[in-house]
Amino acid sequence: MRFKKYPYHIFLLPLFFVIHACDGNFSFIGIDVILLQAAKYLTFAIVLFFIFVVIYRNTNRAAASVFLLLAINFFFPALHGLMKKIIPESFFTRYVFVLPFLMITAGACLIVVFRKKYPFIKLTAYLNLIIVFFIISDIIVLLYRAFEKSPNRVVLLNGAAVQPCDSCAKPDVYFLVFDEYGSSASLKKEYGYDNSQLDTFLTGKGFNIQQQSVSNYNWTQFSMASILNMSYLSISDPNALVFQDYLHAERLIRNNKVVAFFKSEGYQVEGISIFDFEGDNKAVLEDNLASPRSRLITQRTFVNVVLNDIGWRFLQKKINWGLMTGKYNERFDNIQLGIDLIKKSAHKKSNTPRFVYGHLLMPHAPFYMDKQKRQVNVQKMMGDAETSSTKAYVNYLYYTNLVIIDIIETIRTVTNDQAVIILMGDHGFRPPTDLAFPVFYFQNLNAVYYPGKKNTLFYSNVSGVNQFRIVLNDLFKQHLPLLQDSMIYLKDKK
Repeated sequence: MRFKKYPYHIFLLPLFFVIHACDGNFSFIGIDVILLQAAKYLTFAIVLFFIFVVIYRNTNRAAASVFLLLAINFFFPALHGLMKKIIPESFFTRYVFVLPFLMITAGACLIVVFRKKYPFIKLTAYLNLIIVFFIISDIIVLLYRAFEKSPNRVVLLNGAAVQPCDSCAKPDVYFLVFDEYGSSASLKKEYGYDNSQLDTFLTGKGFNIQQQSVSNYNWTQFSMASILNMSYLSISDPNALVFQDYLHAERLIRNNKVVAFFKSEGYQVEGISIFDFEGDNKAVLEDNLASPRSRLITQRTFVNVVLNDIGWRFLQKKINWGLMTGKYNERFDNIQLGIDLIKKSAHKKSNTPRFVYGHLLMPHAPFYMDKQKRQVNVQKMMGDAETSSTKAYVNYLYYTNLVIIDIIETIRTVTNDQAVIILMGDHGFRPPTDLAFPVFYFQNLNAVYYPGKKNTLFYSNVSGVNQFRIVLNDLFKQHLPLLQDSMIYLKDKK
């Protein structure tokens, strides 16, 4: 009788939604995120329930109203997506119709529930039973998938068979990635920016600059997965990436071939980036602009979908400038932390050689510093980040170049100029464009320094997939064949 009388469904519905969102994504989300999101939605449901209890003076009527609002938030995006597939480009799927219709319908239902003194006992019992059934069904599906090996959406295409080299010299290797740093040639051609100051510094220090270097992919996760695995990627749908694709690419970064090789050669690996490496090499930097794992759950809600689709027209800038200011400041602090950690890493004394991967989110937007090395006003910075302002980007390059020079000078001084330094952009600068294939999105910074070695196998238009094939061939007597240099333009699903 209690199961029929009390509205357990408003507490079970958030739990069902979170469990259902885990279908196929449990290994990515993790139990910590699942519990946190369930707690957040449950807290919201409880607060909303008590508000309606005060209004209705009846628990079942209050629960029916709360269930309606929660159901709209949790399930309408899926229904809306289905409608757009059935009747694409229809007026009835546009937000100009959908939002007023939902507001009027939900409002009318709430009024009817308020005026009708119906006890809703049967409805309460039905909702309790159906939600319990759905939860049990989803748990069974999750258990089945836990033992089922599902295919990855992003996998490696090319093997890279390596051999041990006991007779090779084993210098420290610093792999420094500056996110979205374009090649000097592309900066000059596309934006009129003269990067000769950095080029002159690098060549003066003995670096070999690959002037026509390109990345293989235009997004960080895929570019780095390719570079660190010396392989192209097989991607389910390159023209319609979904969030799971990015997580699969990050998994390839976590278990990459380059780090595995250096470990096999007795190297100590140190990652100073936003990516985890297998074992104890967890990410020490954070990308504070997103919560990637929780997005697999939150991206399914009505509120999140509406804000992503049309919210920027009304609220996004105000939300960003207000609530997100702290997040952007945290990210700048995070970049400074990364700079300090890379420099401190050079000072560490070790009896074993080290492979240090430093990945700094600069000169990637938001563009914190101007040409005069002054920190940009927060509101202006946010506007530049949203519009990918070319002027703000090239102004930020002045500060980025100072960071690069400082880090390289520190490494060279502390290591007595005996460390290998690989300096790259993961891809080029990507302002909005109408071009069908923007080549400049791929043209990246690429410079390599070998201590005491002038001749290398590097060539001007090398791409990321061959970067470490050449490094290992040059320094560790490997015989890895070079792959064709190609650019694959990836697009997110609309």
